[in-house]
Amino acid sequence: MSKPVGYRCSSLNLVLGSLSTILIGAFVVLYSGKSNFHKAKDGQVVRETVVPTTTDWVNNGNEYLNLVQERHRQTWSWFLTQTAPPIRAHVLDLEAEGIQRTKCGKWYRENAADASVHRPYASKFMAEILFPLALARSRYATSSIEGTDIIYMVTMCIMAQGKQGSTLKTLPARITQVNPEISSLWPHRAKDFFIVVTSDHGPCANFRESLGDTSRAVVQKPWVGGGLQDVSMLMNEGSTRHGCYLPSKHFTIPTTSAIGLWQDTCAEQIGPFFLFMVGKASSKIRLKAFKHYESDESSFVSQNESMTHEDYLCTMAASTFCLVLRGAAAWSPRLDEAIQTGCIPVIAVDSYDLPFSRVLDYPSFSIHIKEKEVATQIDVISKTLRSYSDEEILKLKSNVKKVQPFFRYTDPEKVPGENANSLLLDMVMFQIWNSRQIV
Repeated sequence: MSKPVGYRCSSLNLVLGSLSTILIGAFVVLYSGKSNFHKAKDGQVVRETVVPTTTDWVNNGNEYLNLVQERHRQTWSWFLTQTAPPIRAHVLDLEAEGIQRTKCGKWYRENAADASVHRPYASKFMAEILFPLALARSRYATSSIEGTDIIYMVTMCIMAQGKQGSTLKTLPARITQVNPEISSLWPHRAKDFFIVVTSDHGPCANFRESLGDTSRAVVQKPWVGGGLQDVSMLMNEGSTRHGCYLPSKHFTIPTTSAIGLWQDTCAEQIGPFFLFMVGKASSKIRLKAFKHYESDESSFVSQNESMTHEDYLCTMAASTFCLVLRGAAAWSPRLDEAIQTGCIPVIAVDSYDLPFSRVLDYPSFSIHIKEKEVATQIDVISKTLRSYSDEEILKLKSNVKKVQPFFRYTDPEKVPGENANSLLLDMVMFQIWNSRQIV
C-alpha cells in the first residue's frame, strides 16, 4: 500500500571534501568473481549513518583486501600509489566562454543551490560538467597534447543545448576547429578522445527501450551523428542492446545523484521498510511491480511524484532493500541513490553493464535478480529477499557503505585545486588505463 508522506526531513548536509587522502587504504569491494551472499529474510535492520574515516580505511585494510581479486589487487594498488599517474588527460573545453558559463553551468548552479529539491539535471545528467572539471584540477591533468599515455577529455555542454544530446553531431567539427595541433591528432587518434555523454541512450536519439528479453530481435539504433564511431564515451547508458553503448570502447559511469557526502539528518525516525520503490511507471516491468507490491504493508511503494527529494532520500535510508528496475532506459539514478543512502540495491535489469562492473564486485554489495524472471513471476523479488538472514543483510549493508566513495562526485566550485580528486575519478581513469593494457 502506498504510504502517505507524513513526515518531514531536515535539510540534507552535503559535506564536500577531498577523498584523495583515503586512496591507499581504499581497496573496497573490488571484483572477486563470486559472492558468498545469497540470501535474506524480513530484516529489521537499523540504518547506519557512520561513514568510515581515513584511519578506518587504513587500519582495516586487510578486511577490504579480502574482497579484491588477485589479478586486480596489485594493479589497482600500484595505480593509486604512483607518484606520476600512469595515464594523463588533456582537458579540451569546446565552449568558448568556458563550460561553467554555458546553460549547462547555469543549470548546475541552480541545481546545486538547493540539494533538497529534486531536479533531473542534478541527479542524472550533471556528470558532463562535474567530471571534466574535476579531471582538469586533478593529478591526471596535463597541458601536453602529445604522448602515448595521454587521452583528450572533451568538455561540451550537451544536455542543455539539444534534445537528448542531438548537439553531438557538431562534435567532430568543433574538435578540429580548436587549434591546428589538436586538429592534426584527430584523424589518427580519435579513439583517444573522450566525452561524457549523459543522455538517456548516449549517442542514439531518444527512444523507449523494451524489456531486455534476449529472445527478441535486437534493432540497431542509429546514432545522432556520424564521425563519432571512434570516439570513446563515458556514459549513463550501459545497455548492451541496440548498439548505443559499445563495451569495447565505452565506459558506464554513475549518475550525479551523489555530489559530496550525503549525511542522514532526517528529523524523525521512520520505517524501517523492507523494500523501497518510488518513481514513474515508465516501463511494463515497473508497472507490474507497483501493482504487486503497493499493498505490501512492510514496504514503501509509491508513484507519488510530489514527494520532496529530502523525503525520498530519507525513506530510502530507512529501507533495507531498494528496487532498481529499467524505465525508459536500462539505467536510472536509483542504483546510485540506493548506494548513497546505504540501502541494498536489488538490481533486476538484464543486458546492462553496471558502472565499474569490470572491477567492483557487485554481488558483495547488491542483489541481482534476472529481469526475465521478474517479468514472468513478480513475487520472485520478495521470495528472494526474504531468504536472506539478518547477518547476511548486515554484511551487504556494510559493503554498500564501503563502496560509496566510488559513486560520489565532488563539487569543483567548493573543492579547491588538486583536492578535486575522488575515488570515482580514480576508478574511471584506472578502467581506461587498464583497458589499454589488455588490448
